[in-house]
Amino acid sequence: MFPVSGHQERPPGQDKVPEGHSGAANPLCFTESWLNPVVPSHTIQPAEFFAVQRMERTADSGKSRGGAVCVMVNNSWYNNANVVTLARSCSPNLELLARKFRPFYLPREFTSVIVNTLYIPSQANKDTALYELHEALTVSSTTLGHCTYDW
Repeated sequence: MFPVSGHQERPPGQDKVPEGHSGAANPLCFTESWLNPVVPSHTIQPAEFFAVQRMERTADSGKSRGGAVCVMVNNSWYNNANVVTLARSCSPNLELLARKFRPFYLPREFTSVIVNTLYIPSQANKDTALYELHEALTVSSTTLGHCTYDW
C-alpha cells in the first residue's frame, strides 16, 4: 500500500520502508454494510488497534434498511487527529466516503494517502451516479489543493 516513485535517487539507506511499517496500513473498505446508528463502532472492530471510519446512510438515500460505507484502518499506521473527510455522499445513486490519512511514515514524495470507499447500487441511474462522483471528487480535489480549477 506504499507507492514508491522511482524517478528520484535517494541517499543510501533511505530506499527501504522501515521495519514494521510495510504492511501496517491494512485498510478494510466495506460497502453495502449492515451498520446503522444503533450499532456502536466498537462492536464491529476486528481488533482494538483498528479505528472505524464510517458514514451512516441518510434519508436522502431512499433506503430504509442496511448501512452505508465504512473504512477500518490500523491505528499504528496513522494519527487519528490527522484524518480529513474530503467527500461524503449518500444518495439513491451513490454512496461515497473519501478520507485523507497522514501516516506516520510515507516516502518523502507523498504527503498523505487518500482512501475512497464507493458504492453504486445496481438499480442506480449510472449517469447520475457518475456525475455525482465527478462533483464530489472535484470538490475534494479543489479542497485538497486549496485552489480552484476552471473545468
